[in-house]
Amino acid sequence: MYEEILDQGLLNSVSPQTDQVLPVIRVTLSGCDVPEGPMGRKHCIKLIKALQLAILFASDDMLRPLVGAVISTELCTNLIEYQLCNNSIGLKGMRWKPSHDADDWSEDGVGVILYTLDLMMLLRKDVKNMDHHFTQLLQGQRLISYLSYGLLSGIRDYVHIVLKIISYGAPLPEFPIIVLGDNVAALVCQQQSRVQNVADSEATRTPSSLLTDKENIPQSHLRGLSHQKSQTEHASERQLSTSIDELIAKMQNGLQLKDARASEIISVYEHKLQSLQTKESHLQDLLEAKALAMSQADRLITQYRCRMAQNEAEAQKLRLLLQESEKRSEDYREQLNEAMLEQERLSNDLEQMAQDNARLEAIAEEHKELSEAYTEQTQRLENNQRALLTLKAEHHSLSEMHEMLRRHNETLKQQYDVASQQLIEMEEERKNQSKLLKEKEKEIVDLNKALRRCEKDLKKVTKERDELECAIDTMRENLSSTEQAKKELQRQVSALELVCHQHEQALKEKEKIIREQKENIEKHNKIAALIHDITSGKESA
Repeated sequence: MYEEILDQGLLNSVSPQTDQVLPVIRVTLSGCDVPEGPMGRKHCIKLIKALQLAILFASDDMLRPLVGAVISTELCTNLIEYQLCNNSIGLKGMRWKPSHDADDWSEDGVGVILYTLDLMMLLRKDVKNMDHHFTQLLQGQRLISYLSYGLLSGIRDYVHIVLKIISYGAPLPEFPIIVLGDNVAALVCQQQSRVQNVADSEATRTPSSLLTDKENIPQSHLRGLSHQKSQTEHASERQLSTSIDELIAKMQNGLQLKDARASEIISVYEHKLQSLQTKESHLQDLLEAKALAMSQADRLITQYRCRMAQNEAEAQKLRLLLQESEKRSEDYREQLNEAMLEQERLSNDLEQMAQDNARLEAIAEEHKELSEAYTEQTQRLENNQRALLTLKAEHHSLSEMHEMLRRHNETLKQQYDVASQQLIEMEEERKNQSKLLKEKEKEIVDLNKALRRCEKDLKKVTKERDELECAIDTMRENLSSTEQAKKELQRQVSALELVCHQHEQALKEKEKIIREQKENIEKHNKIAALIHDITSGKESA
């Protein structure tokens, strides 16, 4: 349902439900421990459904960040690590055989691993450290058994996921592609030998079992059953070919498929056709083996009847021999006594063998414990190797950081030397500025003295002007002479005012220069204090 909604572009209708579904998926995936008993397979199927739903959401670019916010790297690695440590397919390797036990969840555990890897492949750029852990898993050899099983399982999703993983991991430097190929080849050989053994066991059944099954069945009835079976097989083949022809006709007539990936569907059907052809050839071989077994059974029944007649004749002979055997019974009694003694000796040997068997069982138990310890030590070795690689990377980064700090320290030393030299130069400049400031202060004092003298002269001139005004009032009679004196005095007053104005401007310029010198001195003092703080901080460090 969600897949159809996403394919139709109805993302807005899915987003509110996604916020409610994703926490449920996270809670479901958090329970990685598989319970014992019949609940184990149900739990694995539940995990697979949750992973499929998470993969469906993560396949959309808009919903992938939401999935990445819920699904963490630790959650995925816990799922895979539990399966790697407890799944019998990976623990037994080539010694694993398919079990018909309803409590065996090994095959479903492979689905959990493959779907988790597919989810990690989708979220490797959206979740922190996901790409690193995913690459580490692919470069290890612990997933070889599961990838081989998924590739040969015949399940469409498993095969697609394994092919995607191989296409992603092939460019990696340490991806075990050769080991994977060898394992797949070994599994194919094992499956072929298993099929061959089944065919051989069907073709070479023991005469006693054949007689038990068929000695009371007429040959015509057996041929009828085989003919009926062949008719059923031909009918199923005709039905399969008819359905395939209908599918080809629909595709040729231009009928649009719901799935946009029509090429993938065609390839799947081609693969299915090839597998059906292979199964047909296997069934043909089995049919020939069955026909051969039927002919052998008929021949054995004939031989059985001949042997029955021979047995009757032999029974008559045995009756005659019985009479002779009674005569020999006395001799056999003595042999029986010897046999009793031999039996006692054999019973003693049997007890000794029982003790040896118990000792061998103890040795086998010890070997099993040692094997488990070896497996644990191997896992520890792998963990230690991964930790060693991590520590090497950290050591390399720390070495680079140390080199960078050393260069930075040398740069700081050079800057310190330059700053010290600048501090010495600025100290000398400060002393020169202090001397210059003292000289300016002396000049200011001289100017102040000159200003006071000018003020005294001004007061004196003012007083003289007052006296002249009084003299003007009293000496109006000598106006012509006094007018000239007045003009002369006015010229002197204007000259004195001009001199006073010039002195005031010079005084303002001196005050401005003094303020600038004070600001420069304050700047130099601040720079000196800053340099002193820097040098004192470095010395304390």
